[in-house]
Amino acid sequence: MTTQSERVARKPVEHLLQARSVAIVGASPKGRWPTFIFQNLKKSGYQGKVYLVNPSYQELWEERCYPELAALPEPAEHLLLLIPTKAVLKTLDEAAKLGSRAATIYSAGFGEGEDAEGKERARAMQELCRKTGMVCCGPNCMGTNSVTSGLWCFPTPLPLLRPGPVGLVFQSGGSLGNWMKGALEDLTETILAFLPGRFPKGRRAAIVVNSGGMKGLLLDDIEEVGIELAQLAEATQKAVRPLIPAELAVENPLECGVAGFGDEKGFLEIVRLHAEDPNVDLLGIHGELPRGGEKRDAALFAALTEKTEKPVVAFARATYSLTDESRAFQDSAQVPFLQGIKPTLRALKGLGLYAVRRQKGVASLPAATGKAEDLAGAPFESLLARHGLTLPRQGIASDPAEAAAIAKQIGFPVALKLLAAEVVHKTEAGGVVLGLRGQEEAEAEGKRMLSRSPNGGRLLIQEMVQGTEVILGARTDPQYGPFLMVGLGGVFVEVLKDISIRLLPVGEGEALEMLRELKGYPLLEAYRGQPKRDVNALVRAMTGLSTLFATYRSVLSDLEVNPLIVRPEGAGVAAVDVRMIRRES
Repeated sequence: MTTQSERVARKPVEHLLQARSVAIVGASPKGRWPTFIFQNLKKSGYQGKVYLVNPSYQELWEERCYPELAALPEPAEHLLLLIPTKAVLKTLDEAAKLGSRAATIYSAGFGEGEDAEGKERARAMQELCRKTGMVCCGPNCMGTNSVTSGLWCFPTPLPLLRPGPVGLVFQSGGSLGNWMKGALEDLTETILAFLPGRFPKGRRAAIVVNSGGMKGLLLDDIEEVGIELAQLAEATQKAVRPLIPAELAVENPLECGVAGFGDEKGFLEIVRLHAEDPNVDLLGIHGELPRGGEKRDAALFAALTEKTEKPVVAFARATYSLTDESRAFQDSAQVPFLQGIKPTLRALKGLGLYAVRRQKGVASLPAATGKAEDLAGAPFESLLARHGLTLPRQGIASDPAEAAAIAKQIGFPVALKLLAAEVVHKTEAGGVVLGLRGQEEAEAEGKRMLSRSPNGGRLLIQEMVQGTEVILGARTDPQYGPFLMVGLGGVFVEVLKDISIRLLPVGEGEALEMLRELKGYPLLEAYRGQPKRDVNALVRAMTGLSTLFATYRSVLSDLEVNPLIVRPEGAGVAAVDVRMIRRES
């Protein structure tokens, strides 16, 4: 079952890029941008309807001009808003009610700087899109282009573009700086690696290069990027041994030395042996494209790819300029030639990760059948326990004297916490006291806490739990859907941002994989006299939260356990503080 909120959150991009009708709102012969956009739509072969909207004109560019959106003969699927900033939200709201599905917003003034009014305007736009399902490009942008449909919404002359398999996202200014440069480099190399449509069965990579210098640079970056190197089979090692100089080791990455220089046929024979190795899933090989009249035989590379289904990418140490000759060689070779070591390694990692994910498939979410009445009191505590999120021994008191009595029953030391509607983060609000050792102390702290809650409140008394702190949470992302997050508590999550995330549902194998991704994972193992933590119980808590949140996602927007204390092996876990945010009806 798909919830209403999930249906609204899905915003099909076809309404933006494949719209059957567009309206230029703010069309004017005095404006360069609306004029260019109208001319481009006519020149690009767009087959949909183009409506012009401006109350100041009855006709523009020999086309009828309408005074408002409501006057159009049909709702325009995609709006091109070239209007003053203050009119954008009102126009979007009106358009959504009329049935428009997408908008490109060229106007600025939506929180790009420090303007508080602009930031509020941006928040209101996000909320409007969330509620209506409207797809928006912008604000403060130069538009979109769909080559296949001729929907050219840029206010610039038409470039020479042909339909193809690649989609691009551009940023028009310099505000993203080096991040954009690095991101586009990685994007380009990764696209090239994926274009042949060859996908590995796993992530074990073999890398074959000519020089020791290249190998040294690779070794510096392989661990950082996280490449899983294949352990070459004994038969591969024996076959490669006589083909490289005796002083070089047969290992992965492999340095061929002089065997790889000037003898492309011999080099590719070494690569072929690696491709036939059952332990190898994908290959990265040393190689640059020819330029400047260099004579090379592309058929050697094509013959290699014909003999294996495994992806093979060639790569150079640094970037270099290409010629038409270079591009023709790459097409004939049927091998993508990448530039730069790190972008290549990240492309290889991407291929391997995609292969693993592809084999796992996409698990279906359970039906969102949970009821709101289950999420309070004893029913909620029982629900948590059934999903592996066991609570510590605890009790709730209405006054300080009752809190002291409950503390005595639990046994000292205890923790005392304030339960009040206005207090979400208890520690920051002074609503948590740990290590209370007597009834008088518990009663006194209870009085102090309640005095700080003007709207009233109650007191939670808990046993003090020893173990390793973990933060565990689930929520629904408006774009990707419900997901699970886990991280080690304290400095690991607050300062180092050491977390792992997966879309729901999360099974036991994936939960364990998430934990092992954490830099702080060794803290869950035995070290320096500390016993190993109950990882099995933690995994059950993670999969339990996954199931619980998925089932109740129609009534919950956020469910977090922080901290979840992981006790020594065999002793389980304790959900010390559970915070939930209900979904607005």
